[in-house]
Amino acid sequence: VAGRKVLLFDSSIMRPLDLVVSLGDLKDHGVQQWYKLENQPVTTDCAQMIFLVRSERVDLVDMIAKQIHADEREAKDRLYLVVLIPEKTEHCKQRLAEHNVKANVRITGCAIHHFPSDKDVLSMETPRMFQRLHCENDVSGPYYAALGIMSLQEKFGTIATVHAIGYAGKIVVDTIQRLRKEQNAGQSKKKGDSTNQQPGVPPVAPMMNGAAAMRRKEENVASGNPALSVNTEAAEKEKGAISEMVIIDRRVDLFSVLCSQFTYQALIDFAYGIQNNSIDVSSAAWYKGKERNSSAASGASGASGATVRFSEDALFQEIRDLRIDKLGPLLQEKARAIQQTYSEKDNVKSASEMMEYIPKFKNAQSAHPLLEVYINLAHDLNEKIQSEEYRQLLKLEDEITAQSGSSSNTLDFVQAMMDDQKPFHEEKAAAAQAAPRVDAAAQQADAGSQRKRKACEVSEKHIKELMNSLRALSVQQPFAFAIMCGQKDIENRSWRPPQLPCLLVVHSSSRSAPQADCDQVRRRLAAAGVELPSALPNGALLGVALVDRCLAPLARQSGWALGGHHRWRLAKVWPLPEPVPCSGRLGMWQLPQARS
Repeated sequence: VAGRKVLLFDSSIMRPLDLVVSLGDLKDHGVQQWYKLENQPVTTDCAQMIFLVRSERVDLVDMIAKQIHADEREAKDRLYLVVLIPEKTEHCKQRLAEHNVKANVRITGCAIHHFPSDKDVLSMETPRMFQRLHCENDVSGPYYAALGIMSLQEKFGTIATVHAIGYAGKIVVDTIQRLRKEQNAGQSKKKGDSTNQQPGVPPVAPMMNGAAAMRRKEENVASGNPALSVNTEAAEKEKGAISEMVIIDRRVDLFSVLCSQFTYQALIDFAYGIQNNSIDVSSAAWYKGKERNSSAASGASGASGATVRFSEDALFQEIRDLRIDKLGPLLQEKARAIQQTYSEKDNVKSASEMMEYIPKFKNAQSAHPLLEVYINLAHDLNEKIQSEEYRQLLKLEDEITAQSGSSSNTLDFVQAMMDDQKPFHEEKAAAAQAAPRVDAAAQQADAGSQRKRKACEVSEKHIKELMNSLRALSVQQPFAFAIMCGQKDIENRSWRPPQLPCLLVVHSSSRSAPQADCDQVRRRLAAAGVELPSALPNGALLGVALVDRCLAPLARQSGWALGGHHRWRLAKVWPLPEPVPCSGRLGMWQLPQARS
């Protein structure tokens, strides 16, 4: 798109794209302004607007339509281009058509499958792929992974051997095979293959190592035909630069990736969180204590303000895999070398010596600020790993890994972290993953401990305050009763929840379900030992439920699930002491002000 233009980004690809494209590149191609695509329309005088979004982010199509409608109200005439990564999909087209803006835009795909997170790491940057596949039966993630591998093969040749480990790996390999067959069929059709064959017999490709092929090669060698060398080069190109690939489903080994690592890079990720090969150190005490002009990050070639980038720094490549106890002596050695270079200037006497010294001085001057950053990071990390909290986390991890008998203590520690709303780093996630196994042993412990009773009291005390900030969902009786008594673990809806996980208030509709449904629920509850009351509250708020997953229509994991519906899994419920009268609405709706 030639000329001046404004660019609106999907927020999930802004930082990965920064690894590939610089702001200077955007300006060179006429991009005057760039914004994160949000619900609030932007105001600009550019006559061209480009939207760069992921194909799977169908929710962003609504924001695109909102921007176009806002421009129409202001009578602005623009050219709109929607670029979908990695390919355009019918779902996005239909969504634009539903908003009556499809005719206003050009839609194209951009096959960006990989982002270079490091010199030896390519990332697809697809968050929640694991959750979508294993929890929601959404296979779009493996499909895009297959497209990415096909893209690699286009650049580096066919991968001779591909191994798949786990369910997701098999889906990826099966998809690659299907795409390759479709690709070969399309190429044959383009070539207009006119091979004579009998009706009903599928075309058969000639064997590369068959008897006829070997005979032709012998004839070529005997006659000195140069076609042999050409075929050999083509075969080598077809063989490809990548000889073998292993595709592993993370579900095959959930635990090892969650265990603590003690390398310098891993600890930086634990303390600061590495995103797109960079970290933000603005919250670090050592950074706050320095003046901007002499701060450790501002003058570094790999740092900008409070952001430290690691991708192009040779020193970081050298030290990133070292343990923290081995790092100190090496950094001290680097610092002494820089100081030695500075002191050499006093011994420079001739012009030739000065010419030799200047490059060394410039290298030392450019490395000095970034080395200071790494030294400060090392001191900060050393303090963190010496803290009592970090030691408790390691002890917790050891107990889980060793499957020791102190299960109740482990669960209590995990629960305490959840109560304090502490962020889940690797160790916390590992503990949470092991909680189901620990929970079986913890059930033998004292379930009525003082801390748990206090948590319940706080929950009852503040539940109405919590409900003010939540949205409600109306459910017919007796299904609402089945939810609040903990028996109905699936709520069937034709649409997905707005976000996951989410809390929602369960409201009983003013009208009950048909009698046949009521009888069915009564029999199901009776089988579970729960008696259905003869009188159930209608038109009232009953409590709060946690929706942690949305199972796909094909998933069959509960007797309460209905065919052709999205199944909202209700992980936990908190009933109100008494029903609160309230009028309901269709869909999810905002609660009125809390009642006394």
